[in-house]
Amino acid sequence: MKVLLVIPQDEHLIHRESIIPLGIAYINGALRAAGIDVTAYNLNYVTGDIYPIMEKLILDDEIDILLCGGTSYNYWGMKAVFDVGKQIKPSLITIGGGVGYTSNPLIFAEMTAPDYAIIGEGEITTCELIRCLEKGENPLNVDGIMYAVGDGKYVFTKERALIDDANTIDFPSYEGLEVERFFDLLSNYEDSVHFDYEEVSNPRVMPILFGRSCPYGCKFCFHTIGRTYRARSLDNFFEELDQLVDNYNITGITIMDEFFGVNPEVIYEFCSRIERYHLKWFAELRVDVITSELLDRMKQAGCINVLLGLESMDDVILKEMNKRITSEQSEKTLALLYEKKITISGNFIAVTPEETMDSFYKTFDWWNRHREYQIDFVHLQLCPGTEYYNGALEKGVIQDERLFIERGLPELNYSRLSYYEWDKVRRMIMFTRMDNVMYGKIIVKNRNTQRVQLELTCRHCSKTFSKSIPYSKEYEWRRHIIKCPHCEHKSTYRIYDDSNVEFETEVFKQLLMNHQYGVETKSWLKEKNYKKVVLYGKGYCLSYLKQELMLGGATVLAVSYENQDQLDIYGSTVFGKTVSVDDIHKFLDVDVVVICQTIEYAQTYKMLREKGYRGAIDSMVNLVLQHDYFIEGNVW
Repeated sequence: MKVLLVIPQDEHLIHRESIIPLGIAYINGALRAAGIDVTAYNLNYVTGDIYPIMEKLILDDEIDILLCGGTSYNYWGMKAVFDVGKQIKPSLITIGGGVGYTSNPLIFAEMTAPDYAIIGEGEITTCELIRCLEKGENPLNVDGIMYAVGDGKYVFTKERALIDDANTIDFPSYEGLEVERFFDLLSNYEDSVHFDYEEVSNPRVMPILFGRSCPYGCKFCFHTIGRTYRARSLDNFFEELDQLVDNYNITGITIMDEFFGVNPEVIYEFCSRIERYHLKWFAELRVDVITSELLDRMKQAGCINVLLGLESMDDVILKEMNKRITSEQSEKTLALLYEKKITISGNFIAVTPEETMDSFYKTFDWWNRHREYQIDFVHLQLCPGTEYYNGALEKGVIQDERLFIERGLPELNYSRLSYYEWDKVRRMIMFTRMDNVMYGKIIVKNRNTQRVQLELTCRHCSKTFSKSIPYSKEYEWRRHIIKCPHCEHKSTYRIYDDSNVEFETEVFKQLLMNHQYGVETKSWLKEKNYKKVVLYGKGYCLSYLKQELMLGGATVLAVSYENQDQLDIYGSTVFGKTVSVDDIHKFLDVDVVVICQTIEYAQTYKMLREKGYRGAIDSMVNLVLQHDYFIEGNVW
């Protein structure tokens, strides 16, 4: 029997580096090692209708079995593969695998309708099932599966035991998964927001596992491959690495393993053995095992990026998550990585079940004072199989499980916060992700070479520099990780400034929420003792802010902007009185200048100081959020 193994289209891929799922590569390797006739195909490189591609693959290769897997997020991608497969060839046997079928087998089976589903670790199970089908034997003899018996009903077989020895698992195979197209994506390292490939000459970076699973049991995490950690031997690891080097001429590796580095002795030995390859590498580490000496050794051996599971800077929340780390450990580790100039990847999570505004602000304010680390903020995702997901089901936060999955696991309030507080936190996270990006100006565009020259200002040393990058319409909104030639610090930039509009739209939405819930601007004005205000900036939010300030009892003395010609037109039609940015410091009897340009707050702050203004400076965002989102210590 001939097998077609498909990577489904996944619109939820966060990083292009994830375009080849490692789990499917492992299944691909197991099938080939077992001598099964398999064709593999990656639909993530297909745009539009998948039917013609699937038709050609199934009919030309005379496929008997269609195998597809993925995460809970790409439910729609898997369903499309199975639906199209059955349309093309009704006799096709369909097999599903991945986290969805392991965490919620009946729901996922009902939603995607495979003939068979793999539950748990899939390498041995998948091969046994296919051999069983080839021989026409009873599938009840295959452990770790469920299979359809008609009328939407499924039969479960005995649970499959975990593979004890990780060294016995066949290496993943990337045959048919279009690795070279994957490398092409990495070659534009400015396109990467997760890892910085600038340090990798000709970035041909492949994923690799050091071991399987994680024993810690964080409540937001679920492993298809169980909770028992099984480390590979270094000999086994480097045997696979040798194959990757020989077959794909790789220049780097990403160690996709939460538990890598728990044993420092192993890391030191790993560093000694990997040096001869002259590869750049990325690794996940826990904050409670990192030392200065260890980082020095890792950097010497080629490590250029460390991914950390930070999650919170509130110890109560960390304990509730079952993280088994402290905020103090995170602080020390982040400072060390920054000192060593090793790129940091990681994020904070809001809002967990025990989250309060005080605990959120504790993490948020810490992040706000330490933006140099460029840590991301994300809202809690209730992923099937996790303890948080099961709790949300029990408490009725998720009322319709099927609808929840169909809608792509939308953000829900599973916390102690009121809806208003939850929505405000959600919006602050959105602000955070937009504001933590610098915006550059296109100064030269060469249509012949399709490159642009950017004029950029480093957020760390404040020096300007130029950078040439490829240009296309799709590049306008992408994030670009660029290293400052003066201080060598890496920052994330965008060259399209339409996100300013997006940011202001979110500010306005929060303003409407404030009105709905009776949160008044005047309370903030009273707290700050602002009575006479100059507004700096432009945009529709400026007009609404003027109204808010006046309703709060403040007087808007004038509006100012750097572009005097535009200001004269804008001021004459909306505000009447204007003041030149050069003359703000001469403007008498003003309590504060409120910056209404959201994205360019830091640059504007510096400009006002350079122009001689020494009074109070605040932000429209602060007034709307009733929180010091923008603070003086946060100005780059």
